[in-house]
Amino acid sequence: MHPSPHVLEHVRLPQFDPNDTQHERLAKLSVEAHQLAVEAPDAEHQRLAMVEAEIDETAAAVWGITDTELWDIQSSLADLK
Repeated sequence: MHPSPHVLEHVRLPQFDPNDTQHERLAKLSVEAHQLAVEAPDAEHQRLAMVEAEIDETAAAVWGITDTELWDIQSSLADLK
């Protein structure tokens, strides 16, 4: 069973703006993370973790999430692993 896409109607997801430096940074970081995840040897997993952390911080800035809120989200996700 797949979740219904209507849940996205309740999420503030700004449309990509190529003139917004944070949006552009997220796009570049996403490409880098995907490349590292597929192509990188084990030694590069540290770089992937750094890129993922920067994605979290940049996305938090886009959504207006505080450092404390971001830490709470990351902590909750870590508990799920």
